[in-house]
Amino acid sequence: MPGYKLREYVPALRYGAKLQLKELEGAGLLTFGSIFYVDSVTGSNTANDGRSPDQPYASIDTAVGSCTANKGDHIIVIPGHVETVTAAAGLDLDVAGITIIGLGEGDVRPTINFTTATTADMDFDATDITLQNILFTGGIDALAAPIDVNSDDCTLIDCEIRDVTGQVVKWFKVDGDRFHVYNLKGDLATDLASNEDTPDSVFELGTAAGTTGDIDDFQLEGFHIYGAQVKGLINSLTANTNISVNKGFYRTSASVSKFITTSGKESGIIGKTEADIIVQLGSATAVLNDCITNSGAYFVYTTGGIHLVRLSANRTAAYTGVAASTSGA
Repeated sequence: MPGYKLREYVPALRYGAKLQLKELEGAGLLTFGSIFYVDSVTGSNTANDGRSPDQPYASIDTAVGSCTANKGDHIIVIPGHVETVTAAAGLDLDVAGITIIGLGEGDVRPTINFTTATTADMDFDATDITLQNILFTGGIDALAAPIDVNSDDCTLIDCEIRDVTGQVVKWFKVDGDRFHVYNLKGDLATDLASNEDTPDSVFELGTAAGTTGDIDDFQLEGFHIYGAQVKGLINSLTANTNISVNKGFYRTSASVSKFITTSGKESGIIGKTEADIIVQLGSATAVLNDCITNSGAYFVYTTGGIHLVRLSANRTAAYTGVAASTSGA
């Protein structure tokens, strides 16, 4: 109902009538699939059927198991929900074609918290899955890779990642084609103690250099991330193609850092318009010695597509050994 308010469709609302959440079941969703609700506060995985807000499941994991592949099923996650993931594949998104939508704003958004084991993670293990408006938190130091994308055509929209206890080594391990991320926020560890593990990157793409498993069409559009990743926003391990990064702000506090680390075999586009991406050095010791690294990688970026904010004259930034149409340095 773009451009209109609900009270124009329900006249009684103009005269003080109230609607409860359960009376809005499925409102705004155009789907022929099933709709399931999740709430860790009031829900039950055994006593409830998950099909209404007053009979929610207690976990996203249970709701995923109730979905049918490629039928347009949706999971609505109620504000205040907390999903605790304590082991590898502790939350397995293994039903194709589902959409998971979190309700709420700020800290009230549904939270998926990774804790207990450094291998705790959520896996995209089926194609065509979309997650929207979820807050992901690291609840244990040195998490290895809490979001593991193993399948193609998955999407993340309006989500946030936060380091809460220590820091995550890398937040995303991406091995699926066409993983698209829109409007990602990141409040990551920037004040690192000497005994802490060094954060590697936000996104790690592909498998180890020289092996199979190259990915195609990774897109990151819209991001605002603070961190201290030594390999930068993206660490691409092999000949990944069509990497697209635009419309964002990245601030690094690492003593030696990059914006993007490549294997020297990649291709893609970085930034689409002038000052499309801002990279800022965020501490007195931060140094961005390379913006995009390694000879042989080919990235096209417009003049000014990456705007480098240098907070002191002795800091340097360069596009080392990277073929490009024009440089924004």
